[in-house]
Amino acid sequence: MVDAFTHEALAIDVDQAIRGKQVASAVTRSASVRGGPKAIRFDNVPEFISNVLDRWAYENGLTRCLAG
Repeated sequence: MVDAFTHEALAIDVDQAIRGKQVASAVTRSASVRGGPKAIRFDNVPEFISNVLDRWAYENGLTRCLAG
């Protein structure tokens, strides 16, 4: 996970397949330290489209920006 403004790596999670729940968890961990994002942009769209991530974004007041 990279901050698009500062280009700082906020999280690096490695797995054979990353799911929406794992993305939400990584953003939550980062937000607890640095504050939450106002929007999220994904470069690998098919891998991250999920109801879990949509619900998490809605509950946290985020705009989900998809790029692909």
